[in-house]
Amino acid sequence: MLDWKMSKRAIFLFSFIFVGLLFRIYLATTLPIWHDEAYSIWASQHSVSQIIRAVTDPVHPPGYYLLLHFWAGISDHLYWLRLTSIIAFLFNAYLLKRLGEQFKIALLPPLLVFLYSFSGYFIIFDWQVRMYSITVTFIFLSLVILNKFINDQRGSKVVPWIFLTIVNTSGLYIDYGYFWYFIPLVLFFLIFFIIKRNQKYLLITASLFSSGLFFLLIHPSIISTYNQGVAGIAWLKPYLSPAFFVPYFFGTHRNTFFTISLLAFSFLGITYLIRLKKFPFISSILIFSSSFSFLSTLIYSLLVSPIFHVRSLQIIGITTLFLVSFSIYNFRRQLRIFFILLLCTIVITNFILIVKILPRSPGQFLISFFPWKQVVNSLDTYNTTIIRYQETRILPTPLLLWGLQYTLSGKESYPIRKIQFGKLESATKEEKCILFYDSLLELYSCT
Repeated sequence: MLDWKMSKRAIFLFSFIFVGLLFRIYLATTLPIWHDEAYSIWASQHSVSQIIRAVTDPVHPPGYYLLLHFWAGISDHLYWLRLTSIIAFLFNAYLLKRLGEQFKIALLPPLLVFLYSFSGYFIIFDWQVRMYSITVTFIFLSLVILNKFINDQRGSKVVPWIFLTIVNTSGLYIDYGYFWYFIPLVLFFLIFFIIKRNQKYLLITASLFSSGLFFLLIHPSIISTYNQGVAGIAWLKPYLSPAFFVPYFFGTHRNTFFTISLLAFSFLGITYLIRLKKFPFISSILIFSSSFSFLSTLIYSLLVSPIFHVRSLQIIGITTLFLVSFSIYNFRRQLRIFFILLLCTIVITNFILIVKILPRSPGQFLISFFPWKQVVNSLDTYNTTIIRYQETRILPTPLLLWGLQYTLSGKESYPIRKIQFGKLESATKEEKCILFYDSLLELYSCT
């Protein structure tokens, strides 16, 4: 009987991950490239030396661009580059299952994996050529290592201290979103060491300080580029309203009913944890890290300069997964199945709506797609052999032209279709060229 129950859970786990994977592959192969993805690819095409010295991007640490640089050595096609986030999704689902198993609650691992696979928050990241999904991978990996050690009774020698230090250093080097997990983590274990005077907490604290020191040694320019980096996210100021960021973190976005529902489930999760005789250690880390990062970044953003970034505060999204999962244990066993079905219905309905809305209204998810994939698809009505372009005004970003060239090179679709392109000179206007797109760039279809 026990084996049958375990088999059913394994089937559910596989099904959740598989369906979540299919949706992410669908988005990765249908959605156009957008501005930040173009920036990632452009930055990764520079030399290793330029990437390390933060010449390409003063806002983000260079780790992700280095990874993308070597990954693009095989191909710089959009589908191949987006595969990095899809692979990260698979790792994240596995690591989340491992974390859930540490709580010794039978339903928790499949429920966590379900909520992650169909999260309206994480689906925004798990197909992009951006660093967000990989950052989550390092957060989960760090938590798995910490949880293993904290619950291990054999002593400190079994802990892979070097591995823990490497994981945290790598996470910091990948993206500053890792800071909002790491900085509270350092404070958390420092406080516990001062209170408990425990060797385990001392070793963990030493490992965390070592990670921070190593990060500063390999990326010292973060200090000199701090002001430039903060200025680079000043556009976030209009998004400091709870009416925006609360639904965003829950992945419900503009749906008030789903937002209130998941918020209620989260509060139920907190009440369940409070009633436990022994507060789970990983839950303590998550709640402390997310609360500290939420309050500190929001207060700093309101008083000084915007650093509150809903895309980079993934630790809050992770914490909501756990809180919502814990919520069902507030109910008696007879009622539990009803509330699980209710929760699943809300989550799946919301997820499908997000997938449907994303291509049509990307702005509400802080995404701005380039129009070039649609433009190139419209070329089937023309006997086009070459595209000429001419700027009609100052472009808001040079990446707009870069994106056009990337798409015309056949790197945004499959099967690959390349179209020759070049700048329209005054002497070439006598050629057989038809103006078919007139926006920030004039595009001419020439034969």
